[in-house]
Amino acid sequence: MPSHDRNPHGESSLSGRGPLVDSHEASVPPPSTEVQQTLGQKLVRTAALLFGVGLFAYTLRDLQITDLGRLLAEIGPACVLVAVPQAVGILFHTAAWKELLAALKSRAPYFALVGLYVEAEAVRMALPAGPAISESFSAWQLKSRFEVAWTRSLASMAAKKAWVLCSHAACFVLLLLVGHEAFARLAANTPGGFALGWVAAGTAACLLLAGTLTIVLLASRRAGRVVTSILSRAPWKKLRAWAEEQQSRPEAVAAASIPAKSHAAAGLLMLGQWLTEIAETWLILHLVGIPVTFTEAFVVELGGSLVRSLAFVVPGGLGVQDASYVSLLSGLGVASPESGAVAAFVLLKRAKDIFYVALGLGLFALGNRTRSRVFRDQKKPISAPTLVENQL
Repeated sequence: MPSHDRNPHGESSLSGRGPLVDSHEASVPPPSTEVQQTLGQKLVRTAALLFGVGLFAYTLRDLQITDLGRLLAEIGPACVLVAVPQAVGILFHTAAWKELLAALKSRAPYFALVGLYVEAEAVRMALPAGPAISESFSAWQLKSRFEVAWTRSLASMAAKKAWVLCSHAACFVLLLLVGHEAFARLAANTPGGFALGWVAAGTAACLLLAGTLTIVLLASRRAGRVVTSILSRAPWKKLRAWAEEQQSRPEAVAAASIPAKSHAAAGLLMLGQWLTEIAETWLILHLVGIPVTFTEAFVVELGGSLVRSLAFVVPGGLGVQDASYVSLLSGLGVASPESGAVAAFVLLKRAKDIFYVALGLGLFALGNRTRSRVFRDQKKPISAPTLVENQL
């Protein structure tokens, strides 16, 4: 018989597995993993996908296949290095997630959690409105694989998302501090470029406000009630509805137990992930023969990530993000839009994305097959000789 232990909250758990759901958590309905789409939503998402594909094709309209082939041949086996920075970033992100789950007294093996994150990222990249669907997917997988209660699962993801926003804001602030020269060149070559600094500052402020507010709501129920009670009297109907919903969210009660040191560790790890994404852009640009400074790579990656987040309806920001990369490189004056090196940069970025989407979907299919086989084996009747052997 497996041994039982007790965690500090008095919840029974099996050794090596996450805490079982207590009576309060059992009453919390699981998040829906199905996305109901109206005809209008389907049309919008189909149109967004077609727009993204068209914009991607337009971005590469001047691509010379022979030049691209020659450039990729010159890079050769070094192309595999493109996948390394994101692999490191995945390890950073998963370490932050595991830290938050551990603070919530929930257990998940690190490399199994790495696999789950890769699968969720594949969902986010491959599907329209993927970010919303991947959140429900992650909650469902945490519950089914590691027996993490819904409240703790949702609390960990809410805290994780908050630190993604805060670390993104920190990157924008850092860019504003060190990227004056790159910003000046970009502004000089971009219509309305005088507003770029203000856009970056406003983006950083909005990200920081959203992330900080989420952490405050999760960390302190008293502070959360004060904030949500103020927002519930706002003149905007949607904001009032959101504030009223936050006042009774059970995951906020669970997240209030996350200590400050766990929040700090998660924040630093998420910042590390952003730095790996900037390093990836710097590496690929150097591989294709566009020597840029780290600050210039900073501008290109943060600008592209901002556009990608705004174009969340398009799977993976297809076309929109690619066009933004080309525009930023041209605006910085480091490469011409017609350059084969720019096309190679865009294609290597997309090839890396396709690799991780395929990896995530493959891991999900393999894991689903394994779990289905285990489930079937558990339902098979145990023969008398096998039962005696097991008892011996």
